[in-house]
Amino acid sequence: MYRFIIFLVLISYIKLHSQGSNTCIGAQGNQITLPFFTNNQSTCGDINDYNGTNPCQTTTNGNYFGGQDWLYSFTPAQDGYINIVINDIISSGFAYPTVTLLSACPGTSNSCIGFVLSDPINGGGFLVREVQGGQTYWILIDGYTWSNYFTNCFQFDLSVSLIPIITQPSCNNVNFNSGTLSGWQGTTGRSVQSPAGSTTPNYNSTAYGLVVGRHTIMNGGTDPCGGFSRVAPLGNPFSVRLGNNDVNAEAEQLIQRFLVTSSNSSFTYRYAVVFEDPNHLTTEQPFFKAIVKDQNGVTIQCSEFIVSAGGTLPGFFNSTTCSGVVYKPWSTVNVDLGNYIGQVVTAEFTTGDCSQGAHYGYAYIDASCSPSLLEALDDTICLGESVTLSAPPGYQSYTWLPGNQTTPIITVAPAQSTVYQLNLVSQNGCLVTTQFTITVVPLPSPIIIYTD
Repeated sequence: MYRFIIFLVLISYIKLHSQGSNTCIGAQGNQITLPFFTNNQSTCGDINDYNGTNPCQTTTNGNYFGGQDWLYSFTPAQDGYINIVINDIISSGFAYPTVTLLSACPGTSNSCIGFVLSDPINGGGFLVREVQGGQTYWILIDGYTWSNYFTNCFQFDLSVSLIPIITQPSCNNVNFNSGTLSGWQGTTGRSVQSPAGSTTPNYNSTAYGLVVGRHTIMNGGTDPCGGFSRVAPLGNPFSVRLGNNDVNAEAEQLIQRFLVTSSNSSFTYRYAVVFEDPNHLTTEQPFFKAIVKDQNGVTIQCSEFIVSAGGTLPGFFNSTTCSGVVYKPWSTVNVDLGNYIGQVVTAEFTTGDCSQGAHYGYAYIDASCSPSLLEALDDTICLGESVTLSAPPGYQSYTWLPGNQTTPIITVAPAQSTVYQLNLVSQNGCLVTTQFTITVVPLPSPIIIYTD
């Protein structure tokens, strides 16, 4: 609810903060415990400590960090989604609080994790971000200032809670064959323009949970713009559609975190993408991202496919049924996780509309897990025998050395033990190289026994 009261009344209602501080040292020494809720707090009487020092957001029309501010700090006990809500905002005029999540003290470069400009008329501000257990984070409550019509302090309620990320003991329903989204977690939010030079807009997640219509199980049928099957060819009977053909800068994310074992160390995902192409900057276009991350949140080499709508997209076609739409039919990406056995990894898929709000983007996704084919390439044969070598599907090109053969499956019959090299180029142009040995055992010499 948005309420107007006179400034003198607001000042008289100032309540001392029970936790947090106006400094990083003070906030870290007086951390909040999750879940956390505080009401009737106020920035009035605090100092504008962090004006111009926040790395998350800039604007040429006013200052997102020009008001009196307050800082909270927390250290989650486990990995999860942090859910931050600011609402019940009271001020002497129009007040638009800003909420920023940081991995270090405000002013530290590359510390921005998330930012939201709250809208008190429509319920406040909402921010959902992934955080790691044991790491310290800061929440900066500040205010947007533009003219005298905007107040630089306000009263507010704040809640902060942690939703744990569930680690599956193995791949769980990654192919959606249960006909449900069991084993998966998701968020929804908005597509926002990213800094110049970025390949896609940014995803600003504002709500945790799976939403029908935005995380939607598919069971057959044909995409109306691309004309391809909504489930992967020769694959599983189900897929998921992430996003839809609604607009308003909607964006969605779907993740699964699982323990890598020898039985699931080859992760394969399949995707098909449909974009309206408004010919915006790449920082504003509809987009799709697929990434696999290690236990530290670092992207695993060659696992990602990231693309936004544009005029020269490889593998994309112009729709003959939907004006201004481009699409890419089903494609496959394999991620070998043989080096991550015993670790927890996260498969993460994100879609978003154009950040200007008038053009849509969505994707279909399917996945599977299996033992690594690369780990099984070492073999032992007898002299004169041959062996068939199979590389995993989902790469742009294959080169076997020696021999320079370029098919995913080859047959070799070396005359002696040989070290082979397989060069794989992923769909994003990344080179993966692996070496293995085919050991050749000589035939035993015959034993001749002479008898009288």
